[in-house]
Amino acid sequence: MDEFLLITDLDNTLLGDDAAVERFQNWWMQNSRRGRIVYVSDRFFGSIAESIERFRLPAPIAVIGGHGTEIHHYQSGAWLGAWRDDLGTKWKPQEIRESLSYITGLQLRPNNYQSQYKLSFHMSEGVELKHVRQVAEAIGGAIELVHDSNGCLDVLPAGVNKGSAAAFVAWTWQYKRQQVIVCGDSADDLAMLRRFRAVIVGNGSDEVKSLVGPDIYRATAAFADGVVEGLEHWLDLPSLNSFAPNRAPLANGSSHNLCSRN
Repeated sequence: MDEFLLITDLDNTLLGDDAAVERFQNWWMQNSRRGRIVYVSDRFFGSIAESIERFRLPAPIAVIGGHGTEIHHYQSGAWLGAWRDDLGTKWKPQEIRESLSYITGLQLRPNNYQSQYKLSFHMSEGVELKHVRQVAEAIGGAIELVHDSNGCLDVLPAGVNKGSAAAFVAWTWQYKRQQVIVCGDSADDLAMLRRFRAVIVGNGSDEVKSLVGPDIYRATAAFADGVVEGLEHWLDLPSLNSFAPNRAPLANGSSHNLCSRN
């Protein structure tokens, strides 16, 4: 593989072991001519930018935040316009928030976890995701639910997740599928781990470690060391003669034609 795009989750994937982060930095300095990098998180742009500066991470071309609800050019901080334009067409956050407030065991998290396209809750044991979905969709139509082992539940516009956002970034920068390597550790990374050549770091959850297939690599090393291990695995493979799809799906199911791009 001559050129590649690394799209990696931050918390508990690239970050979590400072010494491993330093080893990743050294590895990237030696290989950065071949690749570009994108960071993905459930956090928002400002928080991600602080982590990039704090840990002296390599500068990315873009940042995906809020579980895929926002994509920013890193240098300018500007939204990737086409993605934002498509998010809110059928999204009714105020109505959904109000309807879910009546579910016992579901509590809205503080404002710094909320955005125009992301509603975040604490979910107690006993609350059924099926019931949450039924209540929300009765008000606002189809939605996306992201639930983690810590009891956090995020409600997003339909079709929006880390995977769809990663695919849009790859399409925007015209990377073929087999040039993209994604890294993650937890259930909220599944949507992107299933789309591309994937690296599951050694400290990953049992749910993600259960993934199998020719495009899944389970690293033995944890955190950033696992990212490097996975990169070296995939970059040793010969470049395949695959090609990018002619059309890139957006969040609401519409698409852009590559031939019409300026």
